[in-house]
Amino acid sequence: MKKNLLLSALSLLLAINTPAQVIINEFSASNKSDFADNFGDFEDWVELYNMGPAAVNLEGWYLSDDPDDPEKYQFPNINIPAGGFRVIFCSDRNAVFGPNVHTSFKLTQTKQESIVLSDASGNVVSSVQMTAVTQGNHSRGRKTDGSNIWAIYTDPTPGQSNNPATDFVAYAPKPVITTEPGFYYPSSGMIQVVIQEPLPGFKLRYTTDGSEPNAVSAEYTGPVTIDKTTVVRVRTFSNDSSILPSFSETNTYFIDEVHTMPVVSLASRDFDELFSGFGGEISNYIEYFEDGQLRFELQGDIRGHGNDSWAYAQKGMRFYARDEYGYDNNIEYKIFETTPRDEFDVIILKAGASDNYPGGQFDGIPSCHIRDAFAHTLSEKGQLDLDFRRLQHCIVYLNGEYWGLYECRERVDTDYADFYYDQGEKKVDMLKFWGGMDVENGSAQPWYDLYDYILNNDLNDPAVYDYVKSQVSISSFIDYFILNTFLVNSDWLNWNTMWWRGTEEAGGVPWRYALWDMDNICDLGQNYTGLSTTTFENSPCNVEDYFSNDPGIAHTGMWKKFFDNPEFVQQYVNRYADLMNTLLNCDFTLSHLDNLIAIITPEMPRQIERWGGSMEQWQENLEYMRSQVEGKCTLLAEQIVDCYEDEGITGPYTIEVDVIPAGSGRVKFNTTALYSYPYAATYFGGIGITCEALPNPDQAFDHWEIDGIVFTPDEFTQLIEFSLTNDAVITAYFKPAVPCVQPYNILTDSTFSTISINWSGPGNFIAYEISYRQVGAATWSTFANLETSYLIEDLSACTAYEIRLRSFCGFATSVYDTVVVQTQCFTNTHAEGDGLLASARAFPNPFSQLLTVEVELSAASPVLVELHSANGQLIQVEEATQLQAGVHRFEVFAENSLPGGLYLLKIRTEDGVKVIRVVKS
Repeated sequence: MKKNLLLSALSLLLAINTPAQVIINEFSASNKSDFADNFGDFEDWVELYNMGPAAVNLEGWYLSDDPDDPEKYQFPNINIPAGGFRVIFCSDRNAVFGPNVHTSFKLTQTKQESIVLSDASGNVVSSVQMTAVTQGNHSRGRKTDGSNIWAIYTDPTPGQSNNPATDFVAYAPKPVITTEPGFYYPSSGMIQVVIQEPLPGFKLRYTTDGSEPNAVSAEYTGPVTIDKTTVVRVRTFSNDSSILPSFSETNTYFIDEVHTMPVVSLASRDFDELFSGFGGEISNYIEYFEDGQLRFELQGDIRGHGNDSWAYAQKGMRFYARDEYGYDNNIEYKIFETTPRDEFDVIILKAGASDNYPGGQFDGIPSCHIRDAFAHTLSEKGQLDLDFRRLQHCIVYLNGEYWGLYECRERVDTDYADFYYDQGEKKVDMLKFWGGMDVENGSAQPWYDLYDYILNNDLNDPAVYDYVKSQVSISSFIDYFILNTFLVNSDWLNWNTMWWRGTEEAGGVPWRYALWDMDNICDLGQNYTGLSTTTFENSPCNVEDYFSNDPGIAHTGMWKKFFDNPEFVQQYVNRYADLMNTLLNCDFTLSHLDNLIAIITPEMPRQIERWGGSMEQWQENLEYMRSQVEGKCTLLAEQIVDCYEDEGITGPYTIEVDVIPAGSGRVKFNTTALYSYPYAATYFGGIGITCEALPNPDQAFDHWEIDGIVFTPDEFTQLIEFSLTNDAVITAYFKPAVPCVQPYNILTDSTFSTISINWSGPGNFIAYEISYRQVGAATWSTFANLETSYLIEDLSACTAYEIRLRSFCGFATSVYDTVVVQTQCFTNTHAEGDGLLASARAFPNPFSQLLTVEVELSAASPVLVELHSANGQLIQVEEATQLQAGVHRFEVFAENSLPGGLYLLKIRTEDGVKVIRVVKS
């Protein structure tokens, strides 16, 4: 009886349509590793079956994953023989390779998407909704080819007849663990984990070693006693052989564990397999806890993360959400505080990589477990024009065993480009260089073409340089070189270098840089780039001696060529100076490093207990890293002059900067504003510098007081320019801002088609902004006006309009004042001869441009004539004054641009409206 009930439920879940000759016969959105396509990839697939006695040509037919968009993919000229099958790969490749057909979409079963087959006329001939997910490598198919009963197949048969002898009716119900996962501090040292009893005919089996329960795992007969941190995994098994084991329920229980950051629990039986090699993936269940609460969980895959650092005992990992397992297709949680992003298909669990402590220490280098995080978060803090991996420190447990201090990191990939830049996967060229070019997505050819163009053209030609700037983000290029040379990265350019571009038609993204592994900075000691020294004494221009003639490592060759252009030299040196006075200033940089150290320090004793080393050694390594940062920010200005004196750079010079009154505003040099005042800023001569006064919201700029330099245009202009030849003193003076008063004493009047508005305003205004829209409409119509009155015309009669008004006062803008006004109404609609309008006609009809309107009034009334499109859109209005009883004529001039066709002429009087159909020839 239970089997029949499950069968009926399954049939109801799967919406089917079978009268057609070609139908959906089997499909899998769980093809994890079962059926490879012609590329060797395991894509979603749909099997079509021709039930009829004749071959069917599918050219012009459609396949989709959305009933509301059934024509997503159109089939080319392909046939299905009578009684034959055709496998379609839902891979998003949108291409045909011989007999292999690939659609323009993928399937997502955990979103309960549909599969819809339509004929060339758009008629749906077969469809199924994936309301019931399948486990990895399973499929759903008709119990026999073409039948109305669906089943689960653990041994799918794409392109072949379904085998009813090997199908299954359903999965067993997923178990329910009533004891919530999380952190427990029992006085007895143990807790009891309770699992809800199964239905009759089913039994529960569980594990506590991280493995997924199977038919020989322990049977649940009562509460499970837990006395240490443990992962409990449970599945339901049926006594009915036609019902498959359920999906797993997984809970982690932390016993007497105390942590100061989020905790990640990973569960799998295959970690030994993963850690003994590199490059493979293992199935894994993840739980993420923050503030003691479970925030997300799902089944996915884990693969190794890291290259050289994979030799260390504590290894990095990447977790991938996998829709194929049937749990979820994405992580849906806001992991990182500094981004609104709350959906990820992959996260990195980084164990410090080459800077792993104590792994690096055992390898003879002063590792700190913080270098990469320091570099990426420094870039984020400074809002550098770079992409980076956002950071959330975390603790990782493997199968209930403490595994140490990790960094949960965002990954820069095509999903990243899509979220932050609206660049779809197919519109992204993403490249990496790690000992050789790696095309992560798209193509490398456009990059090689740009490299050739830059090296073979004169960058002093404005047209050439403008083109280059349209192809590569100069600001990203500059920030990338500055950050890496400041931190003395000894593992970049020929390794760990990443850059990408987007080519969306609605707005692309020029080539820009993304930070990758930044472990080998601040003299970690591994010199893979081949720098002359890896200490802070390394010159920022030392990099120009490496790889400048290697098109595979094009960055230094391009960088050297850019220095042929004075605009680039000025931008580069000024940007270095701007950052040297702000982000890369010793106080800021060291404070940022200390803040990161403070976050992980409480967790380091447990990390050291697990993996080795000592707190004393770790702190000694931190002091050495700190000395490298401090040495660099102290020496940097002198190094910049030494590097670029051939380009005319002089100095460094000190600019004493202040604002008066204190706290009234800021001073911005080139690209950045200084943090505190008074401040002794360091800048260079030989290049132009811009300086701008930025008043606080309640302040206005008054004037500059400057000593030691010649500047333009004058002391009363907020933005000035100068070039240094010596030290200088610059003071920005601000004054309280005169409030920008909003318009007041607003008066309105209306007719059938106009609204007039009058107001009083502030004496210091520059202009007024008037906006209006029908009440409830989405968009505003906006106008600027210098007078204190305005007439809004061509409105609809008897309609409420929202009108807003504000003042512009040069340095500020007032808040809006808003009123609602209704145009005058006509009392009713009547037929000709009924009411004030005795008769009305329009001639000639058809008309070319001039239309004469004749009306006869039975009594005095205002008359309004409106010309509307055939669908009712108002085109123009002709308003007459009050007319007396009798016959009146007036003319309507149609715009020259008005196309020929049918129009509606509406004649309104005080008590009604007459509609006449007219045709423009």
